[in-house]
Amino acid sequence: MQGVRHRGRGVDDTVRIGIIGLGEVAHVHLAALPIVAGAQLVAVCDARSGVVEKVAQQTGARGYVDAAAMVGDGGLDLVMILTPAATHRMLVELVARAGIDVFCEKPIAVNLEDAKAIVEVCDQTGIRCFYGSTYRYLPAVRSARELIKNGAIGKAQLMSEIVVSGHGLEGYVPLPFSHYPEGGPGGPGMSLIDHGVHLVDIFGWLLDEKPQSIIGHGLKSGQPAGTEFLIANYPSGAIGHLLYNNATFPTSLPNEGIFAGGAGWGNDGQYVPAGGWINDPGSISVWGTSGSLRIFHYANALFMNTGKGSQRVETPGLAPPGHFSAQLTACVQTIREGGMPAVTARDGLVALSVVLAAGDADKGIDPFG
Repeated sequence: MQGVRHRGRGVDDTVRIGIIGLGEVAHVHLAALPIVAGAQLVAVCDARSGVVEKVAQQTGARGYVDAAAMVGDGGLDLVMILTPAATHRMLVELVARAGIDVFCEKPIAVNLEDAKAIVEVCDQTGIRCFYGSTYRYLPAVRSARELIKNGAIGKAQLMSEIVVSGHGLEGYVPLPFSHYPEGGPGGPGMSLIDHGVHLVDIFGWLLDEKPQSIIGHGLKSGQPAGTEFLIANYPSGAIGHLLYNNATFPTSLPNEGIFAGGAGWGNDGQYVPAGGWINDPGSISVWGTSGSLRIFHYANALFMNTGKGSQRVETPGLAPPGHFSAQLTACVQTIREGGMPAVTARDGLVALSVVLAAGDADKGIDPFG
């Protein structure tokens, strides 16, 4: 079986990659691939034959409309699953049982049963599962983590992201049932399940801790728009806080924006190229006992205040959308060298557990039980 023994492939070996799912998130991964040393796209798959034909012509990859056929033809070292989360379990099981390493986009699943099954099948087959936590590869986030670990702001006490924005109730667009099935977690692109899952992952990563208790409220797919929140308490005493509403209007003023140091999205969902002005940029705040950080993750800017006003901190690394290349480079290097993933299916399970616990806080879910 390919991928099972976890030995290095040798520095001259190419990691042959297949992609299942050619939707919007696939575009950024496809754009990232050409600058990843040691990687070669050899197969793509999507249920839409026209999309497959177009991408196959553009990339020179084999095209499939059936995932089992793509996996069955072999010649793959890593399969990237970029389909809606409700399909992840079925596809991970297919790939893992073929003995091929797998990359699974966030969120890892839409329920704990499927997420735990993904972890289990990867353990049983011995394949490596790389979980798609792109925020861990954003330069501003990585630099912030180093500052926190080195005690630059003292002991971290509070981490927060607030995204209350949008185009009003009439402009509210939830993700479809094909993305998040009716009755389960859902909402717009800036919801707890689709966006907040990034934040709960990096909050724990910034602290090197798992939360010990969670309260909150999350949206359900098919239900009206509303406000979501999550409060996570960590063993060190730190608190993680998320507050989202995508069915209103921002309160930001024109001079409160920032020039983008990288390409990405503002809180209103608008894509801004590098160098452009983001009027309502996304940011994460971290307050410590002797300082604070403001992390503009997509705008690739980091500011620290230790009592003398906010000072800009350098953020080495590939600016967005280069973090997709950085993430894939880490995966390819791990396969070539025979190591283990830096971000695993278990990390995806923890992140999903926290989000679902907030969404069903009235049921008293134990996210790690």
